[in-house]
Amino acid sequence: MLMQHITMFLFEFLWVSFFLGLFSLLGGFVILPFREKIFSPLLAAPLTGILITALGIAGLYSVVAFPFWLAATLTIITFSIFTIISLIIIKPWPFKINYSLSIFVLCVILLLTYLINYTSIYFGHHGFLFMNGTDQLGYVQVADWIRLHMVNNPPIASPSVPYQSWANLCFQNDPRFGTYYLLAFISWIQQQSGMFTYDNASSIILVAGILGVSAVYSRSAKTFILLTIGLIISYWFDLSRSGYLGKIVDYPAVIFLVGLYLRSANKKIESSTVALLAVLTCAVSTCYPGTVTALMLALIIGVYMLTDIIFSKEKYFFEKLYKQRDIFYCTVLSIVIAVATTGGLSRPFAIGFGGLNETWASLWQQLFESSELHHAKILIWYSHTASIITLVLSAVFFITALFISVKRRNVIAITILFSPLILLFIMWILNAIWSVYEFTGIFFPLILTGFVYLSDNLFFENHKRAKLFFYLVSFFIAIHIPQFIQTADHFTRSSVRSLQFSEPKMNVLAKKMNGHHIIINIHDVTHALPILIDFGYRPMHLEWTPKAWKSIMGYRPWSAPTIKKSHYYLVLRSDPVPLTCRVINKTNQYQLLFC
Repeated sequence: MLMQHITMFLFEFLWVSFFLGLFSLLGGFVILPFREKIFSPLLAAPLTGILITALGIAGLYSVVAFPFWLAATLTIITFSIFTIISLIIIKPWPFKINYSLSIFVLCVILLLTYLINYTSIYFGHHGFLFMNGTDQLGYVQVADWIRLHMVNNPPIASPSVPYQSWANLCFQNDPRFGTYYLLAFISWIQQQSGMFTYDNASSIILVAGILGVSAVYSRSAKTFILLTIGLIISYWFDLSRSGYLGKIVDYPAVIFLVGLYLRSANKKIESSTVALLAVLTCAVSTCYPGTVTALMLALIIGVYMLTDIIFSKEKYFFEKLYKQRDIFYCTVLSIVIAVATTGGLSRPFAIGFGGLNETWASLWQQLFESSELHHAKILIWYSHTASIITLVLSAVFFITALFISVKRRNVIAITILFSPLILLFIMWILNAIWSVYEFTGIFFPLILTGFVYLSDNLFFENHKRAKLFFYLVSFFIAIHIPQFIQTADHFTRSSVRSLQFSEPKMNVLAKKMNGHHIIINIHDVTHALPILIDFGYRPMHLEWTPKAWKSIMGYRPWSAPTIKKSHYYLVLRSDPVPLTCRVINKTNQYQLLFC
């Protein structure tokens, strides 16, 4: 059994490594022109490749109407050729292998592969963890439909085909199709359903996002390592396990994009740089609402321009403005592209916001990622008091870093640290609690990049307290580690066994059900949805009891179809078996009965 666990771990690790290499090849031509502005183009390339792949498939599948397999194949061939040509014609730069950094990156990949793919490793074969929400299967359902159907054959809204219902809703108004394309792309290459590709895809995207952000904001190996550790323990890991695939694509991507802007802002921006930034902006905006990208660009670059004008050495105000013309025009172009990509200019597009029963006090804890987790703890001493102390220390350090940035006249550090405060102030005035909650995955990583950027600059300026500040940043990260340990334990402990789905067992169950009318009598959404998603696209005859129907179609005003008489029932494993029935098959979650 141990060998099965080890073999599956290596299998998942090889898939993650393969895709990181593939995405590096596909995105290399976009990041190469920034090679002299960032710490490591090689480590930034996978995230760039993820974004450019989503954009390429969007154009070929959605616009040109190619089959998905052809769109994906042409994307791979075209962008690979672009990168190879770029490597040939672009002036080379000094490239040295840092072995200690390479070992660290390898450890990062191994750690996140293990934690995110824990279910598959535990089973010794492909598995899927379904907990903390239902968004995972929303992404899976649309990705599977895209992979198996042409764009001119959209899903329909009808009670007779419940499997197509959610995909139909997304085809009408969802602005995150880039994320669906990415999941479908990884699923297509692995030749697995989206459900049993989801965990591995999450680990690929999260690793690429963390390495990409660290590569852009760091200027040395030690700060790269420090920032990477900070991002690993951030809410991004929690989001990756709770179904927020769009957020773990977009949040790192937006911060990454802003970093490229800031790295390019202090010099004359070449036309090629403008074009590449515009392409990346469009790519980010296909994966998540472009209004978020536009807002972050407008806010952060606006603060940068204002701060630079204040600290500029030019004597006259108009000279200061003239100095900002390149970054201003480039940002305006990207904002328009971001909004237009979402469809905000071609048609009315209103982004709805849900209700949220939160207070500003609890939101501050979430923004600084110091909130107490409300589930059984592996660290029993990490109490509410400890979380409050973490919040206070985080706030004190944030104010200290902002003060040092202003004193050192560090325009970029001021921009990164001050921009979130402006955004929060605006949201507080508007009492937009839901909007603030949506930014909980951006605030902490963004200020962390500001700390690291400031630390690097203090070292490069040979400041006498550079080491002290570096140790303070390390301490700031360290006090958040207990929460990460609790989160990791929450998603891997034995109590989640009923939420871990095994692909072989689901396939065996499907074979037993095939050819029969099956009445589904499962009332909770956590166990009813996997049946709909994993079996819905197969040629099976599924009937749903009224309560089961409500659990999968609660968002539609449809009555449950009339059930045809059948001897076969699918119920939960924990349900009692009537005396007149016998069990045909069992999985960790279900039992198939003949009555």
